Amino acid sequence: MSRFSFIAYGDTRGQADGIGLQAAHTTVVDAMLAKIAALAATPFPVRFVIQSGDAVNSGRDGRAWNVSFTPIVERLTRGAGLPFFFAVGNHDVTGMPPGRSRRMLGLHNALSAISKLIPPEGSPRRLAGYPTYAFGFGNVFLIALDSNIAADAVQLAWVADQLEHTRPQALPARDRLLPSPGLLVRSSRRTHHQSRRPSPFGTSTSPSFAVTT
Repeated sequence: MSRFSFIAYGDTRGQADGIGLQAAHTTVVDAMLAKIAALAATPFPVRFVIQSGDAVNSGRDGRAWNVSFTPIVERLTRGAGLPFFFAVGNHDVTGMPPGRSRRMLGLHNALSAISKLIPPEGSPRRLAGYPTYAFGFGNVFLIALDSNIAADAVQLAWVADQLEHTRPQALPARDRLLPSPGLLVRSSRRTHHQSRRPSPFGTSTSPSFAVTT
């Protein structure tokens, strides 16, 4: 499949995080749902949504995920039935290196929130212990990485390996960075006959945003 659309957006954090719904995020999702409906019967239907990070003001606060972010995203996953993918930002996991306590709390909350929406731990398309993963649809291959630790050798090696092992199927390819942290898109003009859902990475559209506070 080579003709479809996906929506990429990000930085949904707000000053009311943990207290009420994110107002600006709600407005954006209203517009997204309208566009999804408008494109549904066209040659370019929306097949998935990507959020590029900074979901909440402080990822260490479980209430921010549960109260302010989750109900809005469930309008896309439950309501529209679309896969939703997420790449962490510095407000979600801090800009600290791996192992630091403040980072680990934010990382724990972020992974708890999105655990059923991304490839599971142990999947060949998921870097163990990291919020870093890959998925594909049609002629597009995407990697969500943690750009807060861009120099991390483990993550860098895994991303390089993912790109190397997709090369035979993806060439000739055009790589570009989306205007947001942590998303690498590789697309090809070649048509691939795949299912209509992002595959083969076991993504679920079930809600997964219960974060322990």
